[in-house]
Amino acid sequence: MKYTLWVLMLCSAFFTAQAQETVQKKKSKPAGADTVKDYKNYPYWITMMDDTAANYFEVCKAFYAYWEGKIKPVREDNEAHNIFSDGEQDDEEILPSEYTYEYKRFKFWERYYRDLHDEIGLIFSADRIIAEWRARMEAERKEGAR
Repeated sequence: MKYTLWVLMLCSAFFTAQAQETVQKKKSKPAGADTVKDYKNYPYWITMMDDTAANYFEVCKAFYAYWEGKIKPVREDNEAHNIFSDGEQDDEEILPSEYTYEYKRFKFWERYYRDLHDEIGLIFSADRIIAEWRARMEAERKEGAR
């Protein structure tokens, strides 16, 4: 009985350690990810947009490096192809559907934050944006009162 209990405890400890190691491997970044990111082959810009500490210029660099030489998922007018068509329209070019939503979301993000970052690309916090807006409104109100 003692022997069986000892074997069960040993197996349990082994499988727990294996499971933790597997989870740790899944969470870890690819080799060399901390030093140089390969913006051209992996869309890092998708997660970078959600990072509040992201650098505006770095996100833009990652986006344009990724799409360099690739067919963009939108037309010139920034509209995606009609995924609900039955294929009767031959004049519409075939565009890739991968990352269509993310592409359009980046274009909005880029336009929105174009003037909301400092000289080195750090994006302003919501508090700073509101404080600057209030200061501008106050200045306009004082100029209007003259």
